[in-house]
Amino acid sequence: MKKTFFIIIHCLLANFLFCQEVESVYRFKKIKKQTYKDEKITYFEKELDSLVLYKDGEFYRQISYAQFDNFGFEEQKGQWRIENGILYLNIISKKEDFEKDNWIKYTGEIKYLIKRKKVIPIESFNTYATRNLKLVE
Repeated sequence: MKKTFFIIIHCLLANFLFCQEVESVYRFKKIKKQTYKDEKITYFEKELDSLVLYKDGEFYRQISYAQFDNFGFEEQKGQWRIENGILYLNIISKKEDFEKDNWIKYTGEIKYLIKRKKVIPIESFNTYATRNLKLVE
């Protein structure tokens, strides 16, 4: 009984110390069916983009897409802030391959206009930020 009580208290304390609170979650998802008429081949194009803003000012973003013979993946993390209704994402590091664990130091900024339940890109350095992300949480 004492061991169970000790484990429960230890888990609650670890949860309190190491967990981050989520401010909001935005997501973009697009699935499109493509068919080649001559060869009668059907495939799906998928685009997924998610952005998580934490209450401590950090963010995490995951972007992936799959087309017929083209795959892409990227993860970004850094700091966020809101000024005059504009969301600024300052990217500190990114990872371009989901099979590797190494993060690359990177500097960049993405600007989004906040409108109701979505964010609309204003200016960006990459093509991934051209999508409107919708608020999930």
